[in-house]
Amino acid sequence: MQCEYRLKHRNGRYLWVSVNATAIRDLRGRLLKIVGIISNINEQKEEILQAKKDALLDPLTSLLNRRECIRRIEAYTRAGEDMGALILIDIDNFKSINDTSGHLFGDKVLMDLAAALRSAFRRNDITARIGGDEFIAFMPHIYNHGDVVPKLETILCSLSRCVQTDGNADTPPGPESAVTFSIGVSFYPDHGGDFSSLFEKADEAMYQAKRRGKNQYYIYGGI
Repeated sequence: MQCEYRLKHRNGRYLWVSVNATAIRDLRGRLLKIVGIISNINEQKEEILQAKKDALLDPLTSLLNRRECIRRIEAYTRAGEDMGALILIDIDNFKSINDTSGHLFGDKVLMDLAAALRSAFRRNDITARIGGDEFIAFMPHIYNHGDVVPKLETILCSLSRCVQTDGNADTPPGPESAVTFSIGVSFYPDHGGDFSSLFEKADEAMYQAKRRGKNQYYIYGGI
């Protein structure tokens, strides 16, 4: 027998151990005893688990990366689940932010945005960074389009409050200092049955929000 499991240490922590054991039987096949070795593999196991976790995440924001985001949304759509909403979020004029305030501040904007998304969405929602300044949220198991609208208004308000180009969250942003966002939304299965179709529609809606003056959301088809 060979297996791995967690064993509770006397200090209350759980440690990963590996067990290699052999059953000793008599001539009739009756079990006499089990001889084995228990090895502490906690450090190696935690490194492996962390590496697997890191492979799913964007290294800067710790949100899901593009590949894992697509995999999870595709799994949802293949299962033919309830309605879902794909929400594409783009930072307006992000290149200008990097050029005027520096890439370190640009990174801070991205990390602040990621933190705001974690707070704004439900635990079972998918949140990911899929590009330089593009983020996705996917809300599964919704029942009508109207369920998403209050969430969009809340998200837009909270994002605008949490991220400012002067780097000081205590100072109300002026019209020149506020970071703004354009958001496009598409719905599964109304606007597509897979990630590519949903993303295409959300992207089109997002650019419609930009054409309308930015710092707003737009639902594909004008729903």
